[in-house]
Amino acid sequence: MKSKNKDQFRTVFEPVEANRKITHKESVFFIGSCFSTHVSGRMKNAGFQITANPFGVLFNPVSVSRALRMIGTLKKFRKQDFFHHDGLWHHFHLHGELSKTDLDSAYSSANEMIENSNRALMSAGTLVITLGTAWVHEEIDTERIVANCHKLPGKQFRKRKLGVNEIISDFSRLLEHLFNVNPGIRIIFTISPVRHLSDGFVENQWSKSTLNIAIHELIRRFEQTEYFPAYELIIDDLRDYRFYNSDMIHPNDQAADYVWNIFRKTYFDEYTEKLASEAEAYHLSIQHRAIHPDTEAHRKFIAQRTKEGDRIKKLLPWLV
Repeated sequence: MKSKNKDQFRTVFEPVEANRKITHKESVFFIGSCFSTHVSGRMKNAGFQITANPFGVLFNPVSVSRALRMIGTLKKFRKQDFFHHDGLWHHFHLHGELSKTDLDSAYSSANEMIENSNRALMSAGTLVITLGTAWVHEEIDTERIVANCHKLPGKQFRKRKLGVNEIISDFSRLLEHLFNVNPGIRIIFTISPVRHLSDGFVENQWSKSTLNIAIHELIRRFEQTEYFPAYELIIDDLRDYRFYNSDMIHPNDQAADYVWNIFRKTYFDEYTEKLASEAEAYHLSIQHRAIHPDTEAHRKFIAQRTKEGDRIKKLLPWLV
């Protein structure tokens, strides 16, 4: 992307079209921080075949890499590694949204997730990896980096920042494995624009810089990888607190829509853009709730929606 001064008040990123596009014929696998959640949801509404964050939201590179390695090798969870806290069974590799009140349920659902995710990853045409922070928490007793502390006492963990070479080494092994088991996959790296200010202002920028350097060295080494500047679009392009939620940390829906529109300009060709727009329109129509469902106008709306749905589903049979 290039920066272009369109007026005296703002610098604007101009999207550069990717050489390899994303189409509805391929499936896309998202993993990592919040960008994965925001964009994958929009892609699903636009009719794409999506798998998103099967381990839940993951922030640090080690947890992302470990999740992909477990999925890629079909490594199963062990029941003895789950632990009980505050009425739920948790696992340090999984986000709290996957915790369960019953151990057998937590264990079986986690391993079912591994199997489903493996099928999705092996068939994916594109993998989008979003890294959020280079800061990690290690469980002191085991020296394992955890994906989530699950509100356990802070004294059980040690906080440190990953080094650039540490990230490069870990991800190099991961990428070699992924390209071996799925030779055609293309990997898009992004950095989350969410600022981790609980780490400190200086520490957050140090962290994002560490991720940026590591990612671009990986891109230099691996031909099938590239970078999408979600972080720069928020921090350098929009660059205004009106594009954040009230916490002044998380970008709001308007900012997420802006990044999504740049993403589609970068990766969609004309036909894909048209089909995505039609799928989005159909998705909106099925969310519609009638105020007066017994009217002739509503019956005509339902008939037209059914006709349009049948047409779209012939093109995108996986739509529900």
